[in-house]
Amino acid sequence: MTHMPRNTLPLSFKKPTGYRFLGALAILWTIACADAWAAVPQPIDVDAAVARALSRPELLEALASNVKVEEAAANQSTAWSNPEVTYERIALSGGEHEETEQTFSVTQSVELSGRRSLRSRAARALARASQLDGESTRRQAAQTARRRFWRVSWLQSQHDVLKRWMERIERASERVNQRRAAGESSTYDLLRVEREARAARAALARTGIEREAAWLRLLELTGPLEAPKVWPRVRGHLLPSRI
Repeated sequence: MTHMPRNTLPLSFKKPTGYRFLGALAILWTIACADAWAAVPQPIDVDAAVARALSRPELLEALASNVKVEEAAANQSTAWSNPEVTYERIALSGGEHEETEQTFSVTQSVELSGRRSLRSRAARALARASQLDGESTRRQAAQTARRRFWRVSWLQSQHDVLKRWMERIERASERVNQRRAAGESSTYDLLRVEREARAARAALARTGIEREAAWLRLLELTGPLEAPKVWPRVRGHLLPSRI
């Protein structure tokens, strides 16, 4: 009588139940972290800022209303003037006879000099000019959004540089204090480092205020943005000021 083996895998290929449970837990943890990361707003780029600036309802309504006004004027210039209806009633009396005469008349003005055609062409030209003005306004809004965005990006970069410089000065101040306590450094060195630290703190605070003001000016143009509440809020590569 032949018996079939219950398990044909070698013992080295068997995985304990605990390892399988930990592997499944690690996969679930990775998926949860990825979902949480996707839910956190990421720093915006210049394209998102420009798109948001051009999609503002007030800008779209203003541009559309200007075009509609000029198109309505153009359509009105091509239409014939409304006819005029007049009514006249005359009562005549002579002795015992009385008569009443009623007259209805309809008049329609007809343009024969060609000025109506000129007015129509001028109105259509104004409508086209309104469309071009709207496109120019859109381009100016996009340019302003880009300029304000890169102002924020530059100040954000400056703040990061000053923050790293401040951290270096603080570490240098600690080392100078330690050397002064050991008698290896003078009071002048400590005062000089402290003066640099005060200047760095002032520059860092000033840059932080300018950065927040630039961010508010960008929001003034774009409206609320899906950006992080903490810095960095924008992302992009700045070109060097000098080559």
